[in-house]
Amino acid sequence: MTDGTRAASPDRSNREWRNRAAFAALTESGEIRAWGNPSFGGVLSAEASGLKGVKQIYSSSSAFAALTDQGRVVAWGGNGGDASSVSAELQSGIRSISSTTEAFAALDVYGRVITWGTARFGGDSRDIADFLSADVVEIFSTDHAFAALKKDGTVVGWGDEFSGGFRGKSGVNVASDVRTIRSTSGAFAALLNDGTVQTWGYWNHGGVPEGQAASALASGQVRDVFSSEFTFTALMNDGSIVAWGGDYSGGDLGDVSDELDEIYADDSIVNVVGNRNAFAAISKGGRVVSWGISSAGFEEVSSSLMSGVVDVVASDQAFAALKDDGSVVTWGSGVFGGDSSAVASELQQNVVEVVAASSAFAARRRDGSVVVWGDQSAGGDATSVQELIQGGVSKVYANDSAFSALKRDGTVVAWGDEESGGSTRFASGGDLVDIANISDVFTNEFIGSEFSSDAGPVDRSLIQQVIISASAASVILTSKSRKKDKIIGTSLQDLFLNGLGADQFTGKGGSDIFWFDRPESFGKKHAEKILDFDLSFDVIIFGSGRFSSMDEEPDFVSVVGKKEFKKSLLTGADFIYESKKGRLFFNANGDEPGAGDGGMFAQLIGKPALTSDSLGFTI
Repeated sequence: MTDGTRAASPDRSNREWRNRAAFAALTESGEIRAWGNPSFGGVLSAEASGLKGVKQIYSSSSAFAALTDQGRVVAWGGNGGDASSVSAELQSGIRSISSTTEAFAALDVYGRVITWGTARFGGDSRDIADFLSADVVEIFSTDHAFAALKKDGTVVGWGDEFSGGFRGKSGVNVASDVRTIRSTSGAFAALLNDGTVQTWGYWNHGGVPEGQAASALASGQVRDVFSSEFTFTALMNDGSIVAWGGDYSGGDLGDVSDELDEIYADDSIVNVVGNRNAFAAISKGGRVVSWGISSAGFEEVSSSLMSGVVDVVASDQAFAALKDDGSVVTWGSGVFGGDSSAVASELQQNVVEVVAASSAFAARRRDGSVVVWGDQSAGGDATSVQELIQGGVSKVYANDSAFSALKRDGTVVAWGDEESGGSTRFASGGDLVDIANISDVFTNEFIGSEFSSDAGPVDRSLIQQVIISASAASVILTSKSRKKDKIIGTSLQDLFLNGLGADQFTGKGGSDIFWFDRPESFGKKHAEKILDFDLSFDVIIFGSGRFSSMDEEPDFVSVVGKKEFKKSLLTGADFIYESKKGRLFFNANGDEPGAGDGGMFAQLIGKPALTSDSLGFTI
């Protein structure tokens, strides 16, 4: 997952909101299917139904916007579903879309922004069009406002003033020297290149830090910022945490200060996950500390969360932690899925993925079966489809009140509130067969490097830090010889480690991990080949043992051809994918010509359209 698409709260990333009551899917041939509430986009418009070559589907809370491989956009549904006022500007060259709850903002290959939807909530940017005509690299959002980050590090904001927006031109250059932006539902926090943080927006949603928090954000020692619905937490360079926003929603660390001090002394925090009114911090060693009014019951399960946690997923007011042994531990409001006692025996091992609706969870197991719990009317009861999810499920998706499971044969099984997408009986656009993926705010990516030969490479995307646990796979598959060994995995999840020679990796099945962490020379003669990399399941992890000079926050760019490759070396990107030949390179030379001591280290046979969604790094 990239910097912009990581979860900012359960129903949104830092730049996009999840559709509350409908699903939209893509077939292998790039056609759209939809189901759920018609007012939320569950029924396709005539234009959307006839669309071909779709690469991504984005969402607001009640609408969808499809992006084709030629950069054309077609929208349908409720608020944001009518783009007729700007349709002429959406015919080609669009490469990414962001959303508030009721509006969309499209970004083209030249950095121009086009908006539509509810005017007050970000759908009308005409007053600042001149400032959004070029050089925007990414767009972030709260519930009712947008913030556009430009190449020069300045920020332009617009939308509702109570959500971090501005009237007229008052949001031009609201911040400068900005590296990236985080958001709650009503405020923005910009991380500056000097290590400070600048905030704006509704005061009780983190827009106005006070006291110790204000001093910490001005100190130049901020490493990263995380958010819940109403509150921010800043991770400092020394590993400590500072919170601000709603006190009862995680803004007050008093109750867990001792536990956090223990982590500062012996470990380090690598991620913080928020729900509506609470946080869960994960340490490098896999310990979890949770606080806020939606973290009820944490003390009762904390002994099970002292180590081994690899991920935490949040519903509206509960958490589920996935451990490296495949078990799941839950806490928070029982009404929102915090109580998993009814299915405890099925969550003891072999879980590989946990997904949350607003008040229910679904866990996918290694054998492709799915276990659910929580609000029975909103996805916590799958009795009606139980036989269909006993195996063969490759991915699970959620909206507020329903789940949809994508099976390995390309079919879809849905459950939960039928009017919100819990039934596929009246799916629009055609049969639900040959489905490739379902719209997901936490995986949508920039596309479009091929739209214009003059536009240069796609802008760099940050790579997410991860934790590798050997126990997550049955064995580490590698070779210590300098020959070209053929290493073949199993039908389950396998962990591959680069060897000393130009080895060939074949995953065969499961969600495989390809970890490049062993020191080795660069160049074609030393590059591993991955023969069957699957974008839907597999990941590539860059380890500091292999790439000792990569940045603390490494980034990635995908390019097409030699000309773009040479340009990308001058951007300072750490990892470069030459998509025409499927080759991965490490740039050890910063923004100087050439790759320095780096170079080619892997080749993906079949040349999949690799994005930073399929990448991670370890320290």
